Amino acid sequence: MKVRAGRHYAKMMLDKKSDLPSASAVSPQGQWTQGTLVRATTRGAGLIPRWRFEGNTAQHLGGYGNDVIYYQSPLRGKFTVETELSTHGWREARAMYGAVWAAPQYTHEAADIGNLTTNWVGPKFPTKMEPLGDWYRLTLEVTPDKAIYNVNGRAIHETTLGDNCDPWLGIHSFGQYAAEVRSLRILGQPEIPDELLLSKRDDLQGWFGDVYSDSMLVENAMWKKNGEEITGQKLAGWEGRSRESLLQYHRPMLEDGEITCEFYHAPGQTHVHPALGRMVLLLDPDGVKVHWLTDAQFERGGLAPDNAFVEKEHRRGPAKLPLKENDWNRLALKVTGDTLALALNGEPVYERPLEASNLRTFGLFHYAGDTDVRVKNVIYRGNWPKTLPSVKEQELAGNDLELATFKPGDLPATFTWNFQGKRPGHLNESGVVPTTKRTTVDGGLRIVREPSADRASEQAGFQWPQVSIGGDFEVTLGYRDFESSTKNEGHQVPRMEVILAIGGSFASPPHTHTLALTHRRMHDDSMQLTSISGFRRNPPEEEWQASD
Repeated sequence: MKVRAGRHYAKMMLDKKSDLPSASAVSPQGQWTQGTLVRATTRGAGLIPRWRFEGNTAQHLGGYGNDVIYYQSPLRGKFTVETELSTHGWREARAMYGAVWAAPQYTHEAADIGNLTTNWVGPKFPTKMEPLGDWYRLTLEVTPDKAIYNVNGRAIHETTLGDNCDPWLGIHSFGQYAAEVRSLRILGQPEIPDELLLSKRDDLQGWFGDVYSDSMLVENAMWKKNGEEITGQKLAGWEGRSRESLLQYHRPMLEDGEITCEFYHAPGQTHVHPALGRMVLLLDPDGVKVHWLTDAQFERGGLAPDNAFVEKEHRRGPAKLPLKENDWNRLALKVTGDTLALALNGEPVYERPLEASNLRTFGLFHYAGDTDVRVKNVIYRGNWPKTLPSVKEQELAGNDLELATFKPGDLPATFTWNFQGKRPGHLNESGVVPTTKRTTVDGGLRIVREPSADRASEQAGFQWPQVSIGGDFEVTLGYRDFESSTKNEGHQVPRMEVILAIGGSFASPPHTHTLALTHRRMHDDSMQLTSISGFRRNPPEEEWQASD
C-alpha cells in the first residue's frame, strides 16, 4: 500500500513538473549565477543548491547552508541597489555586499547581520519596526567608505567598507529557506574594476575557511592575514594524518579569467596547492597530481583523504616541476571556457577539461599536519562585463520604465500614520461606516461592512483636504489580511476594495491630475490590482477623463 501511494505521489509530481519553471544555476540572460559556501557536513549530506528564475523574480529552492546568487560584475564606488525581498517564516532573503548581509529580524526589533562564516543580531532599534508582511523594500546605499541598508526607508545597518572591499553583490539564503528576490535595480554609476586584489586587505574579507571548520577569526586561527601574506597554520600532532585544510575565495570563477599569486616553498615545511571546486592540483616535484577533496568524516564516496591521481595526458612542460626551493614561486591558474590551465614560474605545467559539476571556487589547500602556508599578491582578472546595463536591460528589474528613484533624505517632508493612537488633526474622517465597525488592530485599521440593501457602497477612510501635492513625491500604501467575499445578485456585484486616491475629489480645481490604486475582489472571486491616472475636465461636466 505504501509503495503504491509513493508511486502515485511521484507520478503526480512528475505531471506537475511541466507546469513549473525549471530550476537553473544561471538566470536566462546570464546576469545572475548561483554559488554556494560549501561545508563538508552539508555537501556530505547530498544537498544540492537550486534557484529558479522567472521574470523579475529569483527563488531559492533549497541547498547547502549558505547559498548566494551573484551579480555578473564586481561593483565599487557610489551606487544604489533597490529591491524587494521575502521576509520571515523560513523565507528570509538578504542582500549581501562587502561579504556582509543585513536584514530585519523576525522580531522587528533588530537586524540580522552576517558574513561568510557567521551571523549575529545587531543592536536593538530605538522603536520597533512596523509589520513587514510577505515582502520588504530594501535600499542599499553604497559609497567608497560605507554601505547602508535601508528597509522601507529606515536605516537598519551600516558597515564600513574601506579600501579593496569585496565588490560582489549577492542575494543570500540559508539552505533550508525558500527565499525570494524581485524587482532588483542597480542605479548610479558604479566602478567596475578590471582586476581584484584578493589579498590586499588587512583581513580575510571575501575568504571562507569553513569547508573543514578551519578557524579564521580567533587569535590562534588556522588561516589569517599577516602583513601582506595569507598564512595557513601547521597543526602540531597531526603529522602524516592527511588532515585536509582549505581556504576558498567565496565568489566562483564564473567567467573566463585568471588568478595569479606567489607562494613560498620550503620542502617538508612550507607549501600550498591551488584548488578549483573539489579538484586540487598537487604541486609535487615529480609533476602535478590531482587530489579530490573529501567530505572528511561525512564522506560517502569512499575517497581517502590522501588520494592522489596521476593524469599524464594533462601534464605539460618539463618532467620535473620548475619549483624554486626556499624561495617564492609564481602561480597562474587560468580558466577558458571549460578548460583549466596551470603555469608555474611562467612555464605551462598542466591543462585539463573541467567537469560540469565543478563549482569553480578558487582555493588554497595544504595538509595541515605536514606544512604551513605563505601566499601573497593574489590577483583575479576576469572577463566580466565592464559596464552596468541600463535599468531596462537589468534582468531582475522587471519593468520597461525607468521610474523616478529617491534616496532617504531626498524628500525631507514626510507624513506617516499607521492608524494607531489619536487621529492627526489635519485628517478628516470620510464615509458612512459606523465607528463601531472600525477597530484599531496592531499596525492598522480593521473595517467590517455589514449587508446594506439601500446603499451600493459604503466608504470608510480619511481625507487630507486643502492640501496641494506637487513636484517630486512618493506615496506608499501598506495593508495586510485583506479578506472579502462576493455574491452575484442580478446586475449587482457586492465587493470589498482597498483604494488609495490622490486628487480624486470633485472639489478639485479643473485639470487636477488624479492617481488611484485599487485592490479588489471581482464577481468571479478573482483578485484584481488596478492603477488609474487621469485629470479632471472643466465644469459643469464634473467627471474625470482617464489618461495614459
